[in-house]
Amino acid sequence: MFFKDYEKIKYSFGNETSTTLFQNLSLYTDIIDQIKDDVSFYSKKYIQEGERPDQTSMRFYGSPIYYWTFFLLNDKLRTKGWPIDKTQLLAKIKKDFSNFSITLRRDLSQTFTINQFVTGNTSGARGKIIHRNLDNGQLILKLDNPNTPFISTESVTILVPTTITEQLYGASDEYLAAKYYKDTNGRVDYDPVIGPGASLTEVTVLDDANEQNDNLREINVLRPEYLESLVASYNRAVQS
Repeated sequence: MFFKDYEKIKYSFGNETSTTLFQNLSLYTDIIDQIKDDVSFYSKKYIQEGERPDQTSMRFYGSPIYYWTFFLLNDKLRTKGWPIDKTQLLAKIKKDFSNFSITLRRDLSQTFTINQFVTGNTSGARGKIIHRNLDNGQLILKLDNPNTPFISTESVTILVPTTITEQLYGASDEYLAAKYYKDTNGRVDYDPVIGPGASLTEVTVLDDANEQNDNLREINVLRPEYLESLVASYNRAVQS
């Protein structure tokens, strides 16, 4: 529906030698951009949990066909996508951050390196280091056995190139591990050898994903009295 007024030009898709008539997706008009900074044209609204763009359009305009205006008026929706419901988000984050995280209080720049194996001295857990977050003192591990995780209070050992044993200060599934710490003013850097301290608040990978997803819910929406005239102007600009 949105691209119906776009002119068609010849495209070559992939390695095809023949061309196909297809809408010219490179067309752009700045009509929407001209009103973005004029608050009289829009109001702040919230996307409901689990709501699709066409449903949001129906709720605000009584028709599902104006969903595309949300993306033109809100840069964050174009770059980050439509917010998803919490169940879907949780499943996505678990999939994207599916490994295990342990935290140490030492300089990791020269030790506990990628592809080394770490063993838990109490749990017997074993995992290969696949990523290091030096800012947080974290090691991301691919566990040999996901059913045998590390214990947050145990010590761990690497054997090569030399044997090193260190105390853990945290262990969790990767998606529940700290992404950063903050105070009342926002995100804070700290010395991972000393630790964040009790005054800072932990923000986990899942917390951060939920916050970013929730931020997508507040959007600018064209006021209904301006919708038809602006859509008509937009279509004329695209057709010309």
